Amino acid sequence: MSIGVRFSALSTRLTNILPTRPARSIAHRLRWSNWRRRHHARAEQAHDARRFNLEIEP
Repeated sequence: MSIGVRFSALSTRLTNILPTRPARSIAHRLRWSNWRRRHHARAEQAHDARRFNLEIEP
């Protein structure tokens, strides 16, 4: 009796897509990482500013 491993549709699609896509360069990954950190910091500042303004107003 053998029970096979079932793959989800997503894992099957990713398995088919990943080998055909070119690998991203290290420079690209570092640029994206830096952009993501800056974006996260801006979003956090905006969130904090909004929360601060809501606390002050009656």
